[in-house]
Amino acid sequence: MPIKRRVAKSRTLDSLKMSELWYGPGSCLLAGGGYYHGDFYWNLDDGQQAAVVAEMREDWLRNSDQVLEAWDLRSGHDLWIGQNHHADQLRPWAEEEFGPCR
Repeated sequence: MPIKRRVAKSRTLDSLKMSELWYGPGSCLLAGGGYYHGDFYWNLDDGQQAAVVAEMREDWLRNSDQVLEAWDLRSGHDLWIGQNHHADQLRPWAEEEFGPCR
């Protein structure tokens, strides 16, 4: 049973992973944050990028309701970031990329 708790705890979405599900892989520029695999997303080889996207897909399938709720409740700062750095997307990147899960 302790293993299940560790797995569940490790699968929670932090704000950096949430941001990447909103705006796409590589949108988190903090080294070691988000879906970090040893280097910035754009410096990863094709296989490593595919692993990042697969991990994002798993989190989207598991947590899409949480991601969409957070998207709808974004703060003024998050809205400003979206408008000024991510072309003011109408829907989260994960929903456009992986499809709706509702």
